[in-house]
Amino acid sequence: MADSADVAQTARVGPDPEVSGYARVLDDTQIARGGVVRGYAVVADKAAVTDSAVVRGHPRVSGDALIRDGAFVEENATVCGDAEVCGTRVKGHAVVCGNARASGPVENRAVVCETGVVDPDELYDGVEVVRAVFGQARECHHHLCD
Repeated sequence: MADSADVAQTARVGPDPEVSGYARVLDDTQIARGGVVRGYAVVADKAAVTDSAVVRGHPRVSGDALIRDGAFVEENATVCGDAEVCGTRVKGHAVVCGNARASGPVENRAVVCETGVVDPDELYDGVEVVRAVFGQARECHHHLCD
């Protein structure tokens, strides 16, 4: 752990974690099995970063979100609620929230929420995915994850 990182006493960290830079690991979070949190990343509430997943840059992971299996959440992305990111990349200003599942890349300003599922063979880049309906719908109130 870097001296500049902030890790709450209530957080479960280990085995083989990396928390560095100015990262903040708060509340009842879990960083386990090679999970990495670095830069200015914030992991809060009951979120988990596990199985060699990496959260770096300025992202926020919160709620009961699960980042696993070598996934990357980076830049200014947000993953919150009960969302799960598995073995893929979420970056830019992308948001994955609600009960969404992402096993394919979500980038730039794409939003996946409610029960949206990102197919591993597709790239979601700058479109919103709401309740698994594609387009520019504005029904997803992802600000509730703040």
